[in-house]
Amino acid sequence: MSDIDEYNRKGSGYLRLPETIRPSYYKLSLVPWLEPTEGWRLEGSLSIIITCIQSTNQIILHSLNSTITATRLFQLNEKGQVELGDGHNGTTPGIPILKTQLEETRGFYVITLTQSLQVGTDYQLNFDYTTTIGDDTTGFYRSSYIDPITNSTKCGKIY
Repeated sequence: MSDIDEYNRKGSGYLRLPETIRPSYYKLSLVPWLEPTEGWRLEGSLSIIITCIQSTNQIILHSLNSTITATRLFQLNEKGQVELGDGHNGTTPGIPILKTQLEETRGFYVITLTQSLQVGTDYQLNFDYTTTIGDDTTGFYRSSYIDPITNSTKCGKIY
């Protein structure tokens, strides 16, 4: 049974992530577009160092209100460096990803691999994504206020 099948069995209210991988490091890069004419959005990239705790061919993460535009997974060597494929004979650097899907009920991003991760091995998972900066209180959101001098709406803070 796959990790996501196990979640479906537990019901839509179950939101905990599986314990098959453990993150140890996050590197986040954000480019905000903070004008209404630019669409109140963020473009970003995320790199996560993960360790495989239990063999699995799926990685499940929380991802709400985001469009993930690229996903890449690399095995790390003993020095913590990315090991790339050679790129010859049509091979692609990194670990092949069979499919990705957004499980909207829980806000899960599910990555299914063509092979299982190896227990005790470190990997680097990279994403590129875009997300909107909404005016509700989920994900990245903004607040605004009325400037008493100009009587115009101003952007307050981004959370």
